[in-house]
Amino acid sequence: MKYEKFRSAGRRGWRWHLRADNGRIIAMSREAYMTERACDDSITLSKSSSGAPVTRV
Repeated sequence: MKYEKFRSAGRRGWRWHLRADNGRIIAMSREAYMTERACDDSITLSKSSSGAPVTRV
């Protein structure tokens, strides 16, 4: 898997995808970030949540 970050349509911000080894996108940012640094911070937060519990609601 790999994270890909890119400028959003219209170049109004930064977004990211998490792409599986088979090429499919399995996660993506919900919003466009105004700076590349903010996008990087969102990726870091996503990576750090791997130990979060899953609950059924």
